[in-house]
Amino acid sequence: MSKKNNGFLGYYRLDGAIVHEQDSLEIGRFFREGGCRYEFSVVWEVLGQHNVPCLRVFNDAWQGLYSEHQPLLKTLAENDGKDLQIDELIKILKSLGYKECK
Repeated sequence: MSKKNNGFLGYYRLDGAIVHEQDSLEIGRFFREGGCRYEFSVVWEVLGQHNVPCLRVFNDAWQGLYSEHQPLLKTLAENDGKDLQIDELIKILKSLGYKECK
């Protein structure tokens, strides 16, 4: 049986160079050997004059999000209306025990 961890992958701009057109974090249940059981993402979109986070969840991740990520959802709810940036969300994820996947 493969060992699974809650983890995240980051796709974002580094040192002014655009690595991806849109900042995003892929969050989910990842296998140590590679691959994942499911994933969902937080993407940053321009809304008005602000870069704001948006939670994107496809239907194959709804159960996993609900059953395994309640502490994350609670923390996001506590930050409702705040324009958290990618570095702030990474700190939150790490504080909740999520591992950065490479």
